[in-house]
Order: sequence, then structure tokens, then C-alpha cells
Amino acid sequence: VHVPGVTVGGSKCDGVVNLIDLYPTLVELCGLPANPANEGRSFAALLREPTKEWNQPTLTTQGYKNHGLTDGRYRYIWHGARGEVVEELYDHNSDPMEFTNLANQPEYEAIKARFRAFLPKHDEPDAPAGRGGSREE
Repeated sequence: VHVPGVTVGGSKCDGVVNLIDLYPTLVELCGLPANPANEGRSFAALLREPTKEWNQPTLTTQGYKNHGLTDGRYRYIWHGARGEVVEELYDHNSDPMEFTNLANQPEYEAIKARFRAFLPKHDEPDAPAGRGGSREE
């Protein structure tokens, strides 16, 4: 992202953001009032200071009760849709292709607990299957 008068050309940032964070960032950069109903968080601070510490995980959801979180180093995956929780944890510093699941190793419990705190408190059910999302008459 390049913002005239804010970003420095050639700078690099390793902060992890999500597409949902773009709108609040643009709102802040334009000096508009934030809308508390919008999700996401502004990353304008990273644009101003690319080396800033920024390791709050970002969330991706794939279906009902299936969430992934990453903070740049670790990727935590939580599956809970079938009534039993399955966890995955990968260290991208040593395993960028996610071949070794660390979730069952006790020394990673604190890292998993940190990620669990960012899981959604409420899950919307999947939309019912139908004819292309239209109401049946």
C-alpha cells in the first residue's frame, strides 16, 4: 500500500493484516469518523511506521466453526463444527509449508491459548443449501 505523504518508498513491513482491515485504514487515513459497526482494524500505524511491533493475529473463517489465525510466525487452525475440537499449529519460521503439526506438543500450549483468545465468541450457522441463494417460491 502506498499513501502519498504517509508511506516511505521502498520500505517493507512484515505486519500481518487482512482484507477486512483495508476499509478502517482508509477511513482513518481520510480523517473520517470510524463506524463501530464495521469489523477490521486500521493498519494506518503500520503505514506510518513499517517496523512497528504488530503481532495481533488475523482471523480467517472457512465454514461453520472452522477458523484460522496467523500472527506472521505461527498459524493456528481450529476445527469445531463436528462437535469435537481439532487443533493445528504450525511455526512458519521453521515450517513454512505446514508439514509438522505442533498442536499436540505440550510446550506449545501457551501459544495455542493465546490464539484461542482471538477465536470468535459466536459462530453463524452455514446458509441453507438452495437454488443459488434465492428464496424458493
